[in-house]
Amino acid sequence: MQRNRNWLGRGLVVLLSVGSILGCAFPTHDRDKLAAVRAESYALLQAHVTTQVSEIPEREWPSAIASLRPETVWVDKDGVEILVKPFFDGGYGYYVPREGREQQVSRELFKNLGQGVFWHHPH
Repeated sequence: MQRNRNWLGRGLVVLLSVGSILGCAFPTHDRDKLAAVRAESYALLQAHVTTQVSEIPEREWPSAIASLRPETVWVDKDGVEILVKPFFDGGYGYYVPREGREQQVSRELFKNLGQGVFWHHPH
């Protein structure tokens, strides 16, 4: 019995270690939070009109966006990128396209979470 507990304990430690190393991020599906993120993203797009990528300083992150605990928030001519976990090919995060451009978002690269907010992850 003791041997089984030791094996189970070691297996759990290995599993948790691998999980923390891989560090996958997962999106929220809370409709109210997604709607707030969309509204705040639209406000950022109005406040930061740009044709280039513009990083938003952390002190300027609105509350719903900040609650996602992003690493970085960018605004560009197409929308708002909220990077939650960086990775070599773009990482994990949210994307909010400009209003009316939802149909132009690639369904191969982004998962529609609803409320005008999309999720991307390493492929």
